[in-house]
Amino acid sequence: MRRTRKSKMKKMERKKNPIHTKFVVGSLCCLTLYVSAQVVTPTEAKFTSTKQVDGVFTTAFVFPKTISTMIDQAKVLQTEIDSYITAESFSTLEQGEKVLAALESKRNSFLSAREGLDNLLKEIQTHSNEAVNRVQVISLQLSLYDEEDVRAVAIKENYDRALQVQEYVEVGYTEISTINSSTKLISDFDSLVANLKATIQQMRDAEEKARLEKSKKEEKEKQEAEEEKGKSAQAEKDKAAQEKQDNKDKQEPTEQPATPPTINPAPVETPKEDTSQEEPVEKTNK
Repeated sequence: MRRTRKSKMKKMERKKNPIHTKFVVGSLCCLTLYVSAQVVTPTEAKFTSTKQVDGVFTTAFVFPKTISTMIDQAKVLQTEIDSYITAESFSTLEQGEKVLAALESKRNSFLSAREGLDNLLKEIQTHSNEAVNRVQVISLQLSLYDEEDVRAVAIKENYDRALQVQEYVEVGYTEISTINSSTKLISDFDSLVANLKATIQQMRDAEEKARLEKSKKEEKEKQEAEEEKGKSAQAEKDKAAQEKQDNKDKQEPTEQPATPPTINPAPVETPKEDTSQEEPVEKTNK
């Protein structure tokens, strides 16, 4: 009896299991659909009566907003580069050294901004080449069909769209190219640094020359002052010696110089006249 009852219970469970499984599977499917409806955003489908043409570009590869953003980025980079390559005026050597240090610290930032601007130009150049290529490809495809062909209508629409893309891409390329060519290069930055260093060196040489001249002048003035001081000291010394001698002369009595003895000159003897010869002359006259 027990075995019979157990076998009956097993048969009943076997009959119930398929129903239970179907219920669980159905519940899971409903739950999955509900969750998908909450997570997935609504989508739209567009139908057209034209036939699909193989190998035709149907969408723009770059949008006007992208080109506009690139132009704005180029302008920002240009402003940054211009700010990096400017140096303040200075009038002293100390100020010049500070300006030079500040300018040299901006070199890496200048290089980064300059590289960013160059990359923008390369990117817009790539877009321009792609736009031209697409116009050429679609134009070639359009030439393969008659104007009345349905496929030609679709290709013509894509051709017009490609021309529009090429137009705003070329506008962006022209503007970014102009910005790039009018913006300073790293060579301009290095040239500014070199000129600033040369100016600072000239100021340093001028200050050194002025310092040496001042030192020479001070040394000369010091030497002249010492010479003048020596002369003054010698003059004072001579004056003191003279005053001392004068005082000494005043204190001692003055001695009269001895009168030399009077010497009478010896009388001069006059020679006697010899008259012995004159007498015979007188006698003869008589």
